[in-house]
Amino acid sequence: MATVVLILALAVLLAVAWAVGVPIVVTADLALEAGAVLDTPLVIAANGVTIDGRGATIHGPGAPDDRESFRGVGVLSEGRRGVTIRNLTVRGFARGLEARYGRDWLVEDCDFSDNYDDPSFGWGDGARRGGVVWTGISRSTVRRCRAERVWNGLDLRRCHENVVEHNVLAHCSNVCLKLWGSRGNRVADNDLSWGLRIDPGEVHARDSTGVLIEAGSDGNRFERNDVTHGGDGIFIRSLTGPVSTGNVFLENDCSYANNNGFESWSPGNVFRGNRARHCSYGFWLGGSSETVLEGNDASFNGRVDGFHNAPVPEFGHAGIVFVYGPGHHSVVDGNRCARNAGAGIAFCGGLASRGESWRMQDLAIRNNELFDNEVGLLAWYVDGLCLANNAFEGNARDEWIESVTGLRRGRAGGQGSPAPPDGPDEKGIA
Repeated sequence: MATVVLILALAVLLAVAWAVGVPIVVTADLALEAGAVLDTPLVIAANGVTIDGRGATIHGPGAPDDRESFRGVGVLSEGRRGVTIRNLTVRGFARGLEARYGRDWLVEDCDFSDNYDDPSFGWGDGARRGGVVWTGISRSTVRRCRAERVWNGLDLRRCHENVVEHNVLAHCSNVCLKLWGSRGNRVADNDLSWGLRIDPGEVHARDSTGVLIEAGSDGNRFERNDVTHGGDGIFIRSLTGPVSTGNVFLENDCSYANNNGFESWSPGNVFRGNRARHCSYGFWLGGSSETVLEGNDASFNGRVDGFHNAPVPEFGHAGIVFVYGPGHHSVVDGNRCARNAGAGIAFCGGLASRGESWRMQDLAIRNNELFDNEVGLLAWYVDGLCLANNAFEGNARDEWIESVTGLRRGRAGGQGSPAPPDGPDEKGIA
């Protein structure tokens, strides 16, 4: 009886809020009329149901020239599991699909574009609105869906062990994909490009980004995603306190970011085979201790013919930079950093105090290609630095090493400084 009362209350409330037809309450499998256009949202009120849109559209009250008219939710679920939604278009709402507290969902071949969007919003995250908003949904899949021209494409809060693959979640004015306290998710082969909120002539991109990871979002895996042309590409943020660690990033492209291709303020993450080219910085890794970067391409960053925002006053830009936060016990191995306006790779302890307040510690920099940069490798205020097999060519200055203790060299390449005849190699340093 309580469930029936709750469903009826939701239906009445939603109908009043939306000023559209009374919602359809779904308690069994539902197939909509092929190609139909409906003004009646759906409320899912049973487990294990399948909704086949068959190309139908649920159209909310939103009008393109009236942002405040985007109200309500196109498809709403609370506490349901085993739900499947296919072949459905939802537009004109504050949130296209909102699901809270459930598991074993499958959403595929749906379009949640043209829901709430706000390209003129200032700084900050705003409310949770846009294409798909999930809270507490686990072991579920979003596949081959679209959410474009929205505030957030896919917003996951406390959502665990989900698969997000082959979607187009692009051209979002806040974030294409947002993870908050969400663990163990796999995100692969998606278009997450143009997470960007910026006016013509504006030099910053406010808080927009392709992917935003925060609040203890641990152990996620990102593979082969297009995260180009964002404010940032992939941003691991720690404003709320808990860091996000144990994440793995493989072969993602975060090029052409207005600010940073990758930005992280959390320790213990792995970046392999990614691209971060033509950004202000390729990898900005302040606060990223125990981090591994292997086989990435961080080239053409900070150039005057591209993005070159927020240069570090002491040295400008860089392909890979650890600055303003510790990067202790990190490994930078086999990366290509070419033609950056500034350093190829830069590590700096406390700049304001010239290393008196804190210093970088125990770094292994090896097998990197550092070509045609202003400085190939910059290391300031570091205790424990291993350099091995790095290749230098065409840099205005190969190395700029200042106030470094415990410097060890292995074999050098190109024009770099050779190892001393009796110097130790890099074995065991990292």
